[in-house]
Parts: sequence; C-alpha cells; structure tokens
Amino acid sequence: PSESSGFPGRRSGEEERRSGRRSGREMGSPLMAAAPEALVLERSGRQERRARAESSSSIPLDRGAGSSSGAPPPLHRNIRFSIAFTFLLYAARGLWQSTVLALYIVQLSGGAKAPIGFVQGAQGIATLAVAGPAGWACDRFGRARVLQAAGVCGLLAVGCTLLAVWLESVLTLGVALGLWGIFSGAHTPALGALIADSAAGGPLARLYVLRQIALQLATAIGPAVVLCVFVVRGNSPGGSDPGQTGGSGGSGEATDGWDETLCAALVVAGAGAQIQENTSG
Repeated sequence: PSESSGFPGRRSGEEERRSGRRSGREMGSPLMAAAPEALVLERSGRQERRARAESSSSIPLDRGAGSSSGAPPPLHRNIRFSIAFTFLLYAARGLWQSTVLALYIVQLSGGAKAPIGFVQGAQGIATLAVAGPAGWACDRFGRARVLQAAGVCGLLAVGCTLLAVWLESVLTLGVALGLWGIFSGAHTPALGALIADSAAGGPLARLYVLRQIALQLATAIGPAVVLCVFVVRGNSPGGSDPGQTGGSGGSGEATDGWDETLCAALVVAGAGAQIQENTSG
C-alpha cells in the first residue's frame, strides 16, 4: 500500500516539474524570439542615424544632382539667376553712376558743384531708409514679393532717369537717384535671403563669394568703357590735353570731348541697360 500510495505522488511531482519546465520554455520563447528582432531594429536604427548624420553634413545644393567625382554640385537655378542678375545690374550701373554722373550733374547745374552732394546723397539716404523695412518685409511677405516690388521701383527709376536727361533737370535727376536708392535697399536683402533659401543647407560662404566676384568684375566694366572713351575723345573733360589748357585739367569751358551730350548718352545707356535686369527680376 505504501508503494501504491507513494507512486502516484512521485509521478504527480515529476509531471508538475515537467509541466513547469514546459511552461517556462513557452513563456520564454516569445522573449527569445523577440530578441533577434530587437537587435535587428536597433542595428538598423543606428545605421539610419549614421547615414542621416553623414548626409546632413554635406547636403547638395541641387537635390539628386550630386557628383561622385568630388566636384562641387551644380548651383540651384535661383542662385545662378541671382549671380547673373548681380553681374548685369552692376555692369550697367558702373557705366554711369560711378563715372560720369558727377560731371553730368555739374554740367546740368551750370558749373555748381554743391548739387553733386545733394543729388547723390539722396540715393544713399534712400538705401539706408529702406534696407531695414525691406528685410522685415522679406520675412513677413516673402522674398518674391519684395523682389517684385523692387523691380517695379527699378523701372520707375529708369523712367525718371530718362526723363531727367530729356528735361535736363537736376531736381528730376535727384528724384531718380532716390528711386535708385529705394531699389537698391529693397532688392539687396531679398536677393541675399533668396540665395540662402536656395542653398538647402549647403555652404553659403562659397555662394556669397561667387556673388561678390561677379559684383566686383561687373563694377569694373563701366570704368573700362569710360576709359575707352577717354582714349578716343581725349583725357580731359574739355576734350584736350591738360597742357593745352594751361594745366587746369579742363575747366569745363571747352566742350569738344566730355560735353553734356556725351555724358547724357552714357547716363541713358547705363540706365537703359538696367531695364532688362528689372524686368527679369
């Protein structure tokens, strides 16, 4: 009886231990099965973060146009347009504003030099007054709208300049230069912000250096053209050599070379060349 009574108890104990081990394996099997999946997810997450960090350090300017040869990626269309616009604008401006404008003002004012400061100062004051509000407007209304408004102002400046030449009016020329100042103060911050937006996180220093190179080269074109006119028409405002005018360097009495008509022609040519830049902007 002791064996019969003890055997079922021993068997039930063994069954309980077996069932306990079996239930433990069943409970641990989901964890053991999920462990490889967790490792795979963690490894893929690390790889994704590493790839994202590497790509963020060198984002191309034009998506999908990167080069594997180590050459810099092509510039965005807006950046190419901005650099070309800067070159053409300052090439046309250098033809008259930085060369013959002061002489033309003296000729219009009958030889008085005081109007030079007032007329050209209107441009600088207008630029200073508009630059700050234009930067705020770029953030508030967008770069495109500010550039469009600057283009309209540039067209008005061109028309007012041509009207000043036709009327031979110093006052009208001062209004025209004021409009040129508003145009410059409005488009400069908007164009810089447009370049930064189009860079897509790329190196801005390279883009601004390219734009500055285009600006400096364009600024030299106008004086180069005037230098050619010097060679053709003489090296003094009167059209004759300084030695032939008693060392005065051309007092303005003679009008064979740098006469009012020639200065007006250069002003019209420079201002008229800027129509294309303003309409394209």
